[in-house]
Amino acid sequence: MAQVIVYGPNGARTTANDKPDESGPFKGTSELQRLLAGEIEGREGYAGATESEPLTEDYPGDYGGEDASTPINEKESVVGVGNTGYDTKDYSYAGPGDPLSVTSEPTSSPGQASEQFSQLVDSGQKDFLNIPENAFLWDVDGTLYLAYEVPGAGGEVYEGNPMYMAYTVVENDLIKAGLISPEAPVPTVNRTMTRDAFDSTTIVFGNTDQLTSEIDNPFASFRETVSEQAQVAPWIKDPEMLSLIAEAALEGRVVSDAEWQSTTWYQTNNESQREWLRTYYSDPTTAAQLKTDAELAVANSLRAAGVSNAPQSVSNWMASKFVSGEWSDAYTSEQITLFADPYAPGMKDSSFQTYLDTVSISGIDRSTEKEREVGELYNTWLGPTLGALTDQEKADIAGKLRNDPDYQDKLIDSLKQSRLAAFSNYTNPELTYEDIARPWRNLTTSVWGQTADETQGWWQEMVKGNDFAKAQTTLREKGLQQDVTQVTQDATQALQQAFGQGTVSQTGVNI
Repeated sequence: MAQVIVYGPNGARTTANDKPDESGPFKGTSELQRLLAGEIEGREGYAGATESEPLTEDYPGDYGGEDASTPINEKESVVGVGNTGYDTKDYSYAGPGDPLSVTSEPTSSPGQASEQFSQLVDSGQKDFLNIPENAFLWDVDGTLYLAYEVPGAGGEVYEGNPMYMAYTVVENDLIKAGLISPEAPVPTVNRTMTRDAFDSTTIVFGNTDQLTSEIDNPFASFRETVSEQAQVAPWIKDPEMLSLIAEAALEGRVVSDAEWQSTTWYQTNNESQREWLRTYYSDPTTAAQLKTDAELAVANSLRAAGVSNAPQSVSNWMASKFVSGEWSDAYTSEQITLFADPYAPGMKDSSFQTYLDTVSISGIDRSTEKEREVGELYNTWLGPTLGALTDQEKADIAGKLRNDPDYQDKLIDSLKQSRLAAFSNYTNPELTYEDIARPWRNLTTSVWGQTADETQGWWQEMVKGNDFAKAQTTLREKGLQQDVTQVTQDATQALQQAFGQGTVSQTGVNI
């Protein structure tokens, strides 16, 4: 095994094995090759690194605290940089800039920016006075900043690398800025960097006087809260807007109208979207009611369009597009129609289709308007047996109805001819199956005391025959076969009257 130390562009260090794997998914490539290609999750910052050196047993450790007393299983020379209980720094980021200077102590007086500071410490600091906790202390070409990482990078809330918000330390002096007391220990600088590296990752919002200790941890639930709000507040995904929201959270205030209006998002979106933004922050109660009303309206519209069991998540997603002003009233109605009726003319919204691809919508009842209309026409003219259609047949005919305004008349004429052929004893072409079947239903109820299953062949043949006397005989015979109560009772009474005496049992006549 040949371990080497690899230096990232920013001086951060890690170790890697340069011996190719002999088996497994990475057979034929080494850890070092994958590291330099940026293929190792969490260590992408080392892609393209060119500086390395052999790792020896006396390597002192990147954190500077390893010595002869360090257990062998805790030495970085054995387990690799960043993998020991001593070294908990984050080595996933190795951005542009000069290598970091590494010393154990600053060379200046307390609170002053120094020439050399230690590398990135594992988390923000909690010992500063008069500001929210978890601030990072950065030295940027000799200027001190307090920086905060906005949670949610990499797509959780926003895309790309972490976003940092920085505030210049007043007078470049931690004591004069009121951030530490004169007798306090010297805070460790979390990161030393060049101005170019700083500008590529950080937004400066002012100086430390704008911060307050009244906000303990402004980002404690930031990721979860913003992610939940993003669906109904789409501007949150915009980095410029997100930075304003994060700034206000840090400074314990609300974003002003002037700040919103200065953003590209505000200037490039429509008035409905801007009005929703203003309402969302200035009148939360009204905003919540508008959101609820929109969700009810969309759910009702989906049911009216033929989707009886649309998932609430889907209807709420569409409602958020409407209430936020992103979709107009007409556009929302069109998207509801397209969701309910895949054959309807129009273009489904691309973002809606992307959303649908990520959720499970199996089992949705989308018996759409035209499909229902086709089913009703066939049932009206040909009845439940001859008028039965498969779903595909309904869809095909419904598509023709949508695409050809004159097709319905042609379809009805065709159904009339089919009805004449199937029920040839009824020569009036305007008689529907419903017209024909109605008197035979009444006769069935009169003889049976109940209805019959109209899909049974004998009942259809009885109707086609159009013979009243035969129909009565058929109904009595079938009623006895199916043990219809009224028919068996009538038959028993008739036998009793015919014999005059005795009783009739179910096994025969008793004299």
